[in-house]
Amino acid sequence: MALFERLSDRPSDAVYRARLLAKQTPEVIIRLEALERGAARGSKSMPTDLPGAIGASDMPPPEQVGVYRLTDPLGSGGMGQVWKAERNDGLFEQTVAVKLLHSHLVRLAGSRFADERRLLAKLEHPGIARLIDGGMLETGAPYLVMEYVDGQPIDEACEGLTDRAKVDMVLQAAQAVQFAHEHLIVHADLKPSNLMVDKGGRLRLLDFGIARLVTEDSGQDLLPMTQGYASPARLAGAAPIVADDVFALGVVLDGLLGSTRDTDLAAVVAKARAAQTTGRYGSVAALISELERWRNGFPVLAQPDSVAYRARRFIGRHRLGVALSTLAILVLTATSIVATVSYVRAEHATREARARFNDARSTARYLLFDLSDQLEQQPQSLALRTRVATVSQAYLDRLANSAEGASEVRLESATGLLKLAERQAKPGRGNLGQTLAAKANLAKADRIAATIPGAQGRRLAAQVALDLTRLVVAVDNDLPAGEKALARAKALIFSPTGPSTGLEGAWFAELSNLRQWQGRFPECIAAARQGLAARPPVDPREATLLAANLNDLLAEGLYFSGDPKAAVAPYERRVAILEAAKLRWPTDPQIVRQLPRARWSLGATLVELGRADQALAILQKGTTEARAVAAFDTADSDAARAAQITENAWAQALSATGRSKEAIAILDRSVADRRRLWREQPQEARRLRDYAVGLAMLGDAEVVGKQVQSACGRYDEVETAFAELNRIGRATALDAASTLKQARAQRDKHCAR
Repeated sequence: MALFERLSDRPSDAVYRARLLAKQTPEVIIRLEALERGAARGSKSMPTDLPGAIGASDMPPPEQVGVYRLTDPLGSGGMGQVWKAERNDGLFEQTVAVKLLHSHLVRLAGSRFADERRLLAKLEHPGIARLIDGGMLETGAPYLVMEYVDGQPIDEACEGLTDRAKVDMVLQAAQAVQFAHEHLIVHADLKPSNLMVDKGGRLRLLDFGIARLVTEDSGQDLLPMTQGYASPARLAGAAPIVADDVFALGVVLDGLLGSTRDTDLAAVVAKARAAQTTGRYGSVAALISELERWRNGFPVLAQPDSVAYRARRFIGRHRLGVALSTLAILVLTATSIVATVSYVRAEHATREARARFNDARSTARYLLFDLSDQLEQQPQSLALRTRVATVSQAYLDRLANSAEGASEVRLESATGLLKLAERQAKPGRGNLGQTLAAKANLAKADRIAATIPGAQGRRLAAQVALDLTRLVVAVDNDLPAGEKALARAKALIFSPTGPSTGLEGAWFAELSNLRQWQGRFPECIAAARQGLAARPPVDPREATLLAANLNDLLAEGLYFSGDPKAAVAPYERRVAILEAAKLRWPTDPQIVRQLPRARWSLGATLVELGRADQALAILQKGTTEARAVAAFDTADSDAARAAQITENAWAQALSATGRSKEAIAILDRSVADRRRLWREQPQEARRLRDYAVGLAMLGDAEVVGKQVQSACGRYDEVETAFAELNRIGRATALDAASTLKQARAQRDKHCAR
């Protein structure tokens, strides 16, 4: 059955078939061929068919689905076909996978197909192939447009690898499955062909076609399965639950390991695929924890606990140390009395504890500073960097709470927590949008900084206050909290009794940003100029980034105070500074991501000044750069947002130069994405504001394209969105002076009330 299922996914691949069957017995091949003959005759129920399905669709697929041209078949199953496709609307190049439901199953399985689209829309994870688009064919059959993964099934990718490497690959799969479980979604059809490893070695989870919400009822009318990977309960007709995904992962791991595995892994596999649910791991997270214990040389819970077993695992982790310790004990025993032996053992324990403490300290330092900085320049590494930082948190907390926590150690711990908060949510750099976690780590760093005497503690506390200001203003739009944090930073940075912290320019930058949000534009301009006049940081890269930021803040203040023409010069200076910086530091992640944002600011201003022809080239270049940054790491939510903003400004330039149809198409997709992101996290004010800004821009493009009635509806939605921001206390003076004001002016001009 498993071979049949694998070959059904790739029916025309003779090389794949030959390799897959090379080691099979004649008996297995005879059984397989019988299954295939039955399938060709239209047998009632194949392994992943829907009950009552009658074979593949008799209708050929269309040549074009939406804006995508179908090129090559990728596979076919009980519910539908999957095709490789190329975008051909001329906007940009993109390869995708298009999933089509068999036409004869529209009535039976259409709702299940719609469920897949709904479930995938909830799952934004680097280990899950993402949903890009969807719609209906002219026949009424639905389709999904998904990320195309160019790679191999997990079993092919793991051929010839060590057990450790295979376990690492299964851990990637398990982490993606656990993410789905955290969103109350059970995959229900895990198997090698749904676990693809791309050319960069990253695993991607595919095909949520039969997935279901944990909270759904247990109706079984449309639930196929792959028998070789289905648990006994599923085979008996039960609804899929979390434990069934645990079982399937156990079967996958078993298949990867084959006969060459150690007893601990054998025990883990046996527990994961236990016949009874009560005998399995309670969750995929528990399986992940077990596999990580095995990787790190610790006892696994699947093995019976005993002193001898734990001793073997300890020796496995510390072979050299145990050997040396044993030799030392033998020598001491031969030459010392009992009291001396006891004393030496106590000293040895003290040294070992101190060594372990130093190991933790050096590990945290390496993970957070050396390794994270190296990974930041590697594609698709944001999730890994965040995981590295998260793993390091245990070390940081241990360092901070240690009885041996000298000032130097506490400084390292607080600096590490500050860096971890940057990875989690600091605006303007790669982050995962984990605002609450970042705030918690800033609070820990602040408490530790208060215990560090002298200039070091004061500078660290000031940096914490500045980062907190940036976070609460840019993400939460909590301006009172920003004011409070900035006042604390001022007291620390401009102390009349202490030496300079070197953060004066950074403080003026945060002050300028806050005053801009408050609508106090003259103060915003003055603060930016004071920052530019302040002594620059000693580090040349840090000084460059600060100068670029302050020029941007100066331009923003001039723009929003009603003088966009005066804003052009500082916008141009920012672009020039960053272009020169990129020549000096071509792979620096922050410089690379700041440059397209600078082009966006300049280009959008030129559009407003009626210089759209000049802006078009600037914004097109910025859009290309921003997309490259976003593609560099698809888990980088901040980069994805910046790419969308830059592309929207390009759309405005297209509209202003008479290409309104192209502009409306871009902005319409953007509004749909922003609506989805806001609804996923409605508590985040920035997402609602982004949605409102997108609506206003789409409305403006529709006015130019003579779709006035639709535009008026957009402007009404803008009003509603800002009313909601006002209701939750997150509306700002900047809103009233910019997007809301412009949308109202457009509505008054074009819409009859």
